[in-house]
Amino acid sequence: NRAAERRFTLSMSIGSAPVDLDSGQTLDEMITHADAAMYADKAKKKKKRKTT
Repeated sequence: NRAAERRFTLSMSIGSAPVDLDSGQTLDEMITHADAAMYADKAKKKKKRKTT
């Protein structure tokens, strides 16, 4: 990109969620829960940016 003088933005998102080790959730279920929390937070922040 530097040689072509093109710019781009690189970003990363990380999701987290509390885990109850006694809940019996599988690792996949825990990851799905954290992923859903991350995307809900991203949507909330995006909506806030558009309204301000």
